[in-house]
Amino acid sequence: MTDLSSIAAFLGEPAPMDDVDAYEELEGKWGLRLPEDFKNLTLAYGDQSIAGYLTIFGPELYRDGHPESMREALERSRYIPHPILPSAGGMLHWGHTPYSDQLFLVPRPDGRWTVSAWVLSHAEWVDYELTCVEWLRGALAEEVAAEWLPAWEGNFELE
Repeated sequence: MTDLSSIAAFLGEPAPMDDVDAYEELEGKWGLRLPEDFKNLTLAYGDQSIAGYLTIFGPELYRDGHPESMREALERSRYIPHPILPSAGGMLHWGHTPYSDQLFLVPRPDGRWTVSAWVLSHAEWVDYELTCVEWLRGALAEEVAAEWLPAWEGNFELE
């Protein structure tokens, strides 16, 4: 179980995680194991938007096929440097902003999945050496170099 206390400090206590097998079907379909920290984070805070600005995909959106429905268009973009799941070896699309900035988890050779982002307004691909929990905590605390994110001003309401 991933420690989400660093996220809870900003977003409040997580929702109860009663759907522990929410990703089992998707993992079987894609033939891989998703990172535990991603699953725990999205079971607790996924399928919601933070302050109306940062949407984190969760089990419902994956079941509905939302991120997968965007895959082909994103992969056709000359700015997206890697394939996207369920493409073999693909990265996981896990969130976005209303300005079409896209968040991905990229599988690394050491087994970690780290955050990368396509920042539309800067026409820039940004790699972070952070897991999704580390990145989100840093982004909420304004400690991650992500000037493309809003100045939160203490407003972390989940919608």
